[in-house]
Amino acid sequence: MTQDTAVHTVMEETAGTPATAPVSNPGFAPEARAELVQRAAELVPLLLKNADWVDQNRRVHPENLEALKASGIFRMWVPKRYGGYEADMRTHIDVTRELARGCASTAWVVGLITSCSFNAALFSRQAQDEIFGVDPDARVAGALDGAGTARKTPGGWTVGGTWGVASGCLHSEWIALAAPMLDDDGNIVNLGFFLAPIGEVEIKDTWYTVGMRGTGSNAIAAPDIFVPEHRAVALLGPEGFIDQRITNDEAEVLYRVKLGSMASLAEIGPQLGLGAAALETALEQVHKRKVSYTIYERQIDATATHLDLARASTMIDAAQLLVYRAAADADAAAFVNQDLDLLNRGRIRADCSYASWTVRQAVDILMMMCGAGGMAQTNRLQQIWRDLSTVTLHALMRPAVTDEVYGRLLCGLPATVTPVL
Repeated sequence: MTQDTAVHTVMEETAGTPATAPVSNPGFAPEARAELVQRAAELVPLLLKNADWVDQNRRVHPENLEALKASGIFRMWVPKRYGGYEADMRTHIDVTRELARGCASTAWVVGLITSCSFNAALFSRQAQDEIFGVDPDARVAGALDGAGTARKTPGGWTVGGTWGVASGCLHSEWIALAAPMLDDDGNIVNLGFFLAPIGEVEIKDTWYTVGMRGTGSNAIAAPDIFVPEHRAVALLGPEGFIDQRITNDEAEVLYRVKLGSMASLAEIGPQLGLGAAALETALEQVHKRKVSYTIYERQIDATATHLDLARASTMIDAAQLLVYRAAADADAAAFVNQDLDLLNRGRIRADCSYASWTVRQAVDILMMMCGAGGMAQTNRLQQIWRDLSTVTLHALMRPAVTDEVYGRLLCGLPATVTPVL
């Protein structure tokens, strides 16, 4: 039994709500998942070759983009009506995890663009036709921090403002802008998504960071652009959470997953991949160095090495198992057309956040084991460490927030801390 098969078997035995449901969408066969993951694995050597270029040029290499397009991976969450896969949450995690073993920035861009394909599938059929009907390989970026404003205008909305980050905007034809919807008196009545051609907004060159440099997560400025009504959708349900039932086609299982759960699950795969890459790299290097100021001429012989490797490996495995449980619950509920309650949605966010920080701590152990040599520019570990140290700071992954939300829900208190559930 392979490790992946073993993990899947455990998840079948421990899947959450509902207890008797399958752990993934049976409409998306395991063979289809395996095929997409294999395509991602075949791209790893190319991504590794271009990783330094991506880091230095602060964008995804054109070769990476062309290979991803040819593989069909960008279509993971495009509706089948347009030639997409409508893959389940587990598949998305496994594909982006695999890609991150070669280049975390590229994997992150794939994760964010495909999650915005998911978002686009919630809009009117007319809007979807304008995007995927014209080009099934169209890429949609997202500026989702809820900045800017949207005012009702005859026939649509006037949307303007500046959004701080938009991963993948350098490589997309469309952008989804999240903005408060205002009434005539300037009062916020909902939170909206608005789709616009990327040429209608300004991309500001702002993404200068220590890690995840190649995501090109620049700021977006929109000078009061007009967005027609069919390219706008309100997100907040009656309780103030992003959980509106806005799927256009109830037969499309994927889009029943709540946006808050999807967002967390869409971002965790690259972090799991960074953990895997760090462990692989450390194991390759452990044969090549000694432990300074000790009796050990070979690091592989040192007890401290064995303890560090075992601890880090177990933590990375535990994080992956936790994420698989979260994905299984989201997929299973979507398949049987049930809405997960707030408690389970809060747990999915907490699971992803805990997994993120667990992987970060595991990689810190591996970096300490490798010593100062791990920080050499020629050592791949330093880029993995930089990328992971950056991506785990994402707002959705902040444990203080996700733990507060989940803890309040466990106590039966309102989870008004965030609308993203």
